Amino acid sequence: MSPFMSYKDRWGQYYLGAGDTFPQGIGVIAGYLEQHGYDVDVIEPDVIGMDQDDFESFIKNSDYLLVGISTFTPNVVFAYETAKIIKRLKPETFIVAGGAHPTLFPQRTLEECQHIEFTVTNEGELPMLRLIQCLESGSGDFYQVPNLFFRDNGIIVESKQKNDSWIDLDELPIFPYHKFDMKRYTPAPSLRTVLPTFNYMAQRGCPFSCSFCDTRTHGKRVRYRSVENVINDLKYLKSEFGIKGIIFEGSNFTVNKSWITDLCTRMIEEKLNLTWYCMGRVDFDQELLPLMKKSGLWAMSFGIETGNEKTLKLMSKKISLAQAKSTIRILNKLHVRSIGSFILGYPKENKEDVLNTINYACSLGLDVAVFFNPVPYPGTTLYDHAQADGGLLKDPPSWSDYRAWLDHNNPIYINPLLGDLQVKLYNLAVKKFYSRPSYIFSQFLKIRTISDVKRLCKGFQSIKALVIKGFKVDQNDK
Repeated sequence: MSPFMSYKDRWGQYYLGAGDTFPQGIGVIAGYLEQHGYDVDVIEPDVIGMDQDDFESFIKNSDYLLVGISTFTPNVVFAYETAKIIKRLKPETFIVAGGAHPTLFPQRTLEECQHIEFTVTNEGELPMLRLIQCLESGSGDFYQVPNLFFRDNGIIVESKQKNDSWIDLDELPIFPYHKFDMKRYTPAPSLRTVLPTFNYMAQRGCPFSCSFCDTRTHGKRVRYRSVENVINDLKYLKSEFGIKGIIFEGSNFTVNKSWITDLCTRMIEEKLNLTWYCMGRVDFDQELLPLMKKSGLWAMSFGIETGNEKTLKLMSKKISLAQAKSTIRILNKLHVRSIGSFILGYPKENKEDVLNTINYACSLGLDVAVFFNPVPYPGTTLYDHAQADGGLLKDPPSWSDYRAWLDHNNPIYINPLLGDLQVKLYNLAVKKFYSRPSYIFSQFLKIRTISDVKRLCKGFQSIKALVIKGFKVDQNDK
C-alpha cells in the first residue's frame, strides 16, 4: 500500500492540476505474489479519497497477515504514521517497509519506527514472496529471506541471504490493473493526450550517476521486458480496457537502440495505433525519432537540468547544452511535444547562472518546463555538496523537511550565493516561461480537439498561482 496521506500532502502546490498513474512498485509485487497463489490487495488511500476515519475503518475490518508500505524519503513520516495506525488497530499484523528509502536506510528505518517489523532493500518481488512463505509456515527463519532486515531478540540484524541478481522482467506477470479502481487513475495532463492512457513498466535500471539521484533500488544494469511480451501486454490492454495511450516508465527508456527499434517496428506492424510517451536523455540516437514518431510517440521528457555547462559537469550528467538544443529542435520538426526539467540554484551557482538556465529553458522551444529547487537527498552527491557549502537549513535535515519537496517557497536547501533570491528566481522562472506571448500562441496553435483544451486547462491549474500572481520580483532580479 501507499502510506495514508492527503492528496495535497502528496502533490504539494501542484495538487489542483495533478493526475495519477498506477503505482508500479507495489502493483508489480502484488501481481508477482498473486502469480504464486497469494491473495493480495493494493490500496492507495489518497487516490481513492480516504480520510482518517475511512482508513481506520478499513484497517479494523481487514484481516491481513502482512502489510507492505511503499516508502520514499518524501513520504517516510507518513509511512511511520501509517504503521502506527495499523499496529494500534491490528497489532497482530506484520508490517514491512520497502522502496528507495529503506533501501538506503534499512536499519535506521527500523530504529526510528518500532511499529515496522521488516525492511526490504532493492527490488521487492522475491524478498516479499520469501517473507510471506516464512510467515505463513510459522518457521520464523527470517535469515533465509533475501535482502531483509529485522529484529532478533530486539537487535536489528540482516538476513544471511543477499540477492545480488536482478529479476528478469519477463518473469513478471502483466501489471495487475484489475486490482485498481480504474476510473480514479487519470495521468497528469503533460503525460497523456488521449484517454484512457495507462502507465506501463518495460524497463528497470539506470547506468548513469547523476549527482542528485540514487540508483540502488533497481541497480545500474538496464533490463528490458522482451519486445514480444510488451506487444502481447499492449494487445491485452487494448482488448480488455480499450487503452488509447501508454506512458512507458523508466528514466532512460531510449538507452538501448536495438530494443527501441524492434519495439517501434512491431508496434507499427501490429497496427496498435497507440499514442505513447517516454523519458529519455538528450544524448540518445536522434536517428530513432522518425521511427518512434511513426509508431505513436507524441511526447518525450528530458532531464536537461541547467543552462550552464559547468553545472552539468558538477551534476555528472554527461550531456551538453548543444545536445539538448539539437534534440528538442528535431522533436519540434516532427511535431512531438517536449518536456524539460531544470534545477535552479544548484550548489556553486550564482544569480547569473540561474538566469542563464531560465533564459535557456525559454529558448529551447519546449512545450512544458518543470523547475525545481535542489533537493539534497541523503546518500547522493548533491547532499554532500549542499552540506559542504552550508546551505542546508538543518544539518542534518529531518525526514519531515522532505515533505516539502514540492513546496518551492520553502526549500530544504538555500544556495548561500543566492539567499532569499532563490525563491524569487524560482517563481520568476515559472512566470517567465509560461507567460511569454510566443509560448501561449504556440500552444494555441497545437490545439486540435476538445480534449486538448481540457488537458491544457487542467495543466494550467498547477501553475496558475505562480503565473498570474507569483512573487514580487525586484527589477534588479530580472
